[in-house]
Amino acid sequence: MPHAATDSVQEKRSSKPLRSRLLNGLTLLTLLTIVVAVAYLASYYNNGAGLRSVTWYTAFEPCSPTQTTCTTSLGRHNPVSIQLQESGSSQLSLLVTAPEAPADARFELVMTRHGLSRDTHRIILARSPSGQAFHAEGIPVPCQFPDAQWRLSLIEHLPGQRSVGTWYDITEHCQPVVASLHLLKSTVHS
Repeated sequence: MPHAATDSVQEKRSSKPLRSRLLNGLTLLTLLTIVVAVAYLASYYNNGAGLRSVTWYTAFEPCSPTQTTCTTSLGRHNPVSIQLQESGSSQLSLLVTAPEAPADARFELVMTRHGLSRDTHRIILARSPSGQAFHAEGIPVPCQFPDAQWRLSLIEHLPGQRSVGTWYDITEHCQPVVASLHLLKSTVHS
């Protein structure tokens, strides 16, 4: 009989490390699941959820805001013009003119770079004192990689209404974009 008591004590001792390792493994798996879920929700919020609740309108005609002023309609009022200019060696400025925009309208710029990875910048545009123009300065140039292509999305938000927006795919590679911005800057100041 003394052997039976000793055997059961040894079994309990030998099962403790196994139980402890199993518990540690389950705890680690739970923490990993939580991290993945939080990362997914952050990605969903930053890259997609806000853009899915927008009614999108295509531009009137193909246009590149890096080369000229582009004019389009966002479905509520006409016209909305978009002009992108260089404001430094690695920064851009954006001017949006919307003469019929309501006083409580708010414009948001979303720049998404597509390439080896995806990079998104969101910027709320400031309203000018005239109330008809919106601008943003210090926008980072999304062309830090030679073959990156990017999308410029302009979204208008009005309280209590569905947001509307338009987009422009910038298909030029980075060097021509920067060169065309230099050219646009020199022709505007001439």
